[in-house]
Amino acid sequence: MPPPLRVLTRGSILVGKHGQRYVLLDPLVQRKGKQCNVWSAIKQDNPIHQFVLKKPDDEDGHGWPDFTQEMEMQKLLYKSGYIRRMVDIIPPSSVIGIEPPIMGLEAFEKSLWTARLRRPFSLGEIRSIMRSIAIGLKQALTLMDAKYMPDLKMENILVNGFDNETPGSGEHLVTKIADLGMMRPPSQGPISAITYRSPEVYFKKPWTTATDIWSWGIVTELDHWVVKLINKDIRKKILRQSMSPQSCSRATAQCT
Repeated sequence: MPPPLRVLTRGSILVGKHGQRYVLLDPLVQRKGKQCNVWSAIKQDNPIHQFVLKKPDDEDGHGWPDFTQEMEMQKLLYKSGYIRRMVDIIPPSSVIGIEPPIMGLEAFEKSLWTARLRRPFSLGEIRSIMRSIAIGLKQALTLMDAKYMPDLKMENILVNGFDNETPGSGEHLVTKIADLGMMRPPSQGPISAITYRSPEVYFKKPWTTATDIWSWGIVTELDHWVVKLINKDIRKKILRQSMSPQSCSRATAQCT
């Protein structure tokens, strides 16, 4: 069993690698009976700037392999404009190796999941979003040779600049991929949510990085059609649920 992780609470002040002080605001992932590992935060000296602070999940294994891999990927892809950036590291408060650091990440306005519930995307927005995802995916997969991203889904795609009311050309959208801790060698480990799985996964055949392209295609299809097919009243109900404190959909809008 890994050692217990530090407990985070509202109002706690954490100090970054270079002395920047962050004040914790709210937990972004609510799970019954478990500590929240992802929090919103602000700079103590400049509350306008918001961030997301992320520690390992309680279920991560000994040595926090998923969290450690995500940190390494963040460092390698720091210059990418298509991967959500790690902007700071909160060093362990105790002996290194006994307690992990905490990542300071960019905060985003929405996930692709929450954006699509607001209104249908324009063709220009879809092109912009899917182009950014494709570039980010290529950069990550090229860097992590022979690995794939098994958790590519709308909740893990983050968007800034999306207008809730008025469709646009997409040129002002900033779209980035989040959550790099799940990258695995082909045919190993957990695979993406059911909606995004490729046929070879269903038929229990070996899979490769091509499964990411299938997931990318599913995201494209959902961008085009799902919101248009959902009754307006149902969409409003889903939106209310997604914005409730208990909803994981709301949590993944900024953090996972």
